[in-house]
Amino acid sequence: MRLADCAIVTSGNYERYFIGEDNKRYWHILDGKTGKPADKHINSVTIVTKQGKLGDALSTALFVMGVDEAINYWKQNKDENDAFEMILITDDKKIYITENLVDSFTLQDKDKDYHMVVVTL
Repeated sequence: MRLADCAIVTSGNYERYFIGEDNKRYWHILDGKTGKPADKHINSVTIVTKQGKLGDALSTALFVMGVDEAINYWKQNKDENDAFEMILITDDKKIYITENLVDSFTLQDKDKDYHMVVVTL
């Protein structure tokens, strides 16, 4: 991704995790409703915004929300003063990317099997 004068923050389930006795992977992003790792089939959420703290909070919150709620949240808050852009990567190899990031984002050759979905208003 090529951007300037902004914060880029990512939350994901692929670095901080452990394998339990049941051979299942457990990560550090918890769903406040269940107290268990948030499991909405998202592997990572990347937020692009002017404020790093906002990006940190949003990347975790949207990870917990899941794809549909995250997209709705982005659409509802698109015109706010603290507007943000996002990239959601799901465990079924889809990349949901907001329309203003498309021209700044390039997949690496190793990730060509991912399907990009552009999120628009």
